Amino acid sequence: MIIAMIAVSAVVLACCVYLAIVRLRRQRSPSDLRGNWWAEFERQFRDYDAEGRSQRRAGRGDKPAKPPPAN
Repeated sequence: MIIAMIAVSAVVLACCVYLAIVRLRRQRSPSDLRGNWWAEFERQFRDYDAEGRSQRRAGRGDKPAKPPPAN
């Protein structure tokens, strides 16, 4: 009986320690990575990509593409 109580107590203690560790790790993560951050990240990435594309187009002067070499 005492051995069973010790075993159950050890399991409960292990679960409590695990949950405490998970909670501490979650609190250490940056606030902008908590919650639903994907939609905002995707919008910012698409804006960044569009800006890069427009700069590349402006840099080459909208030159037409070269035709492929004839074989």
